[in-house]
Amino acid sequence: MNTLINFMHNLDRTLNEYRNNELVDNFKSQCSGPMMITFLEVYAKFATNCFTHDIFKKICNEIQKVGTLNIKLLSTVGDKADFSVIALEGPIKDLLMELHRCNNLFSCFCRLFESCGIFCNHIFCVMKYENLFDFQSF
Repeated sequence: MNTLINFMHNLDRTLNEYRNNELVDNFKSQCSGPMMITFLEVYAKFATNCFTHDIFKKICNEIQKVGTLNIKLLSTVGDKADFSVIALEGPIKDLLMELHRCNNLFSCFCRLFESCGIFCNHIFCVMKYENLFDFQSF
């Protein structure tokens, strides 16, 4: 019985902490503006209006990594373009990206967007290469 009471107490405390953190994030997002420290300011400006400060920081980290990447167009078939994104430093490991230009649908093999819900540095690299600035269509 004590185990169940302890479990319920811990669950209640965890939920209260989660709710409090969400309230703090919402307050920070509504009452202040995050600092943009990226060289691709157009992407960071969009992120300031759409995400909480914590998510904004994660997105800015991804945007900053774009400066360390090279991109190469591999092929274009219809509206689908395949890219190779290669890091300038570290082991030579290229990552494959796909872009369907008709609806701006990205597919990156790192799967950061699918797992965390934010664009990865590879997507930002392709967006920069393709001069895509309109996030409203994504």
